[in-house]
Amino acid sequence: LLLNMVKLIKKKYGPKKITPNLHLCLNICECVNDYGPMYAFWCFSYERMNGLLGSFYNSNRKIEIELFKTIQSYSLLEELTKQAEGHFHTCLQFIKQRTTKGSLFIQNENDRYEFLSMSRNIEESSGTGVEPFSGEILGPKNARKILSKEISDILTKYYNNAYNYSFKSLNDRNIRRSESIPVLPRVTEFGKVKISDEIFGSTSAAKQKRLAKILAKFILANRSTDIYPGIVQFYFEHVVQLPEGPKKHVLVFVHWFKPVDNHKIRYHCQVDDICNIELWNRNFYNISRDCIIPIHNILGRFISGTVKVGKKNLIEYMSVIPVNRKFHI
Repeated sequence: LLLNMVKLIKKKYGPKKITPNLHLCLNICECVNDYGPMYAFWCFSYERMNGLLGSFYNSNRKIEIELFKTIQSYSLLEELTKQAEGHFHTCLQFIKQRTTKGSLFIQNENDRYEFLSMSRNIEESSGTGVEPFSGEILGPKNARKILSKEISDILTKYYNNAYNYSFKSLNDRNIRRSESIPVLPRVTEFGKVKISDEIFGSTSAAKQKRLAKILAKFILANRSTDIYPGIVQFYFEHVVQLPEGPKKHVLVFVHWFKPVDNHKIRYHCQVDDICNIELWNRNFYNISRDCIIPIHNILGRFISGTVKVGKKNLIEYMSVIPVNRKFHI
């Protein structure tokens, strides 16, 4: 019925009156094939609409009413623009353009491109956490968090791998006898970050736990790369005193899931290499040096589900479904 209605609209008013949504109804098969996997096609639309609704200002009290008022105001403004189009064009010549706006915008876009390229091309440019961060670090904030001995030791290993200096944790009894750079256990903890209109949460932010599932690319022992899913525990800023001066690092503490041993099970959902859903174990790796990564290494988010595989003895696995980024290279 909906398809017939859209066909009548096209026949009576012409192709120019066909909006993107009406075009989707007429060519849904072609649109899905152009976009990619079916799950990603629908998931992208849903996430996109949530992003658009979330971008409107509201008081977090009567969200539905305020959104309808905003949409109504936009509709009235659009009608006003159409009716007074001639007057607006006449006024445009009196409006002076700001020359700095364009250059600032380009610089902002370049920062985002550089930020995103680091997460994809870790073989060429691996960050340490001191690189410019184009996003926002959001609360809940804890400026006096003291890391546990285990995490503090891992942070020390991270710095030893990232720099050509020697670092020692304050938990090390021999730190006074060495010339190593001390790593203080005090950090500023954050619950979430915003990267180009995308919110990445953590388990430390109760309302953002569902956004704590991230993907990151790692270089393996054989120099190949693989993408691992994990759950962010918290984001943090840490300052370390290097010989050239203090450096602030923006880092992430993550628990990483273990892959399944069987290659066929991991790629159980793939058909003709067009589906990127993977099956993983729900167990985490033990806490190690890889649990701390620069915030620039976040590749994206994912949503998870449950899939049972087997004929007689069904085994339950976690399905990892990548969520499309709102900002692409």
